[in-house]
Amino acid sequence: MPSELEYEELRALVRSRVQLDRRTAGLRLAGIDQDAVSQTDTWFIPPRKVDWDWERLVRQKRGAALDLSIWHEDMLCGLAFGSAQAAWLELGYVETRPYDHPLGKQIMAIALAVLELNAVVLEISETRIRNPFPDLRWRYIRHGYNELVKDGYTTYLCKRRGTREQ
Repeated sequence: MPSELEYEELRALVRSRVQLDRRTAGLRLAGIDQDAVSQTDTWFIPPRKVDWDWERLVRQKRGAALDLSIWHEDMLCGLAFGSAQAAWLELGYVETRPYDHPLGKQIMAIALAVLELNAVVLEISETRIRNPFPDLRWRYIRHGYNELVKDGYTTYLCKRRGTREQ
């Protein structure tokens, strides 16, 4: 099992690779740090669609967990966080800047690309989206997340490696 430092190095490598693959000028992918968390404090008008406690979430980061801040130059455009289990990686929290930004509607696609490449690097065959908003499921299905799994109060949309995007 890798150390926390090795997991952080793997996350950084994955973020760099996805950043290169996206070929988007100004795109910068990083972990969630205090600068990113403090920028979300200014996201109050219009009201945020979600109001995740990013500082608390990042403190829960362990092992192969995903933490991602998505920037366009110096503008924070989105954040994503997910936990890791032995058999899968999950994307549990995503938030997009509530104002117009240069990355438009790309935040979820970027977060999924990072999640899926993390899974490949760690040789984990399944990725999941936890409690997906019902109105957005069609978007996740287009990315290959088509298996609905319920586990107690939690619902997941799952994708196993090799599942084709539609």
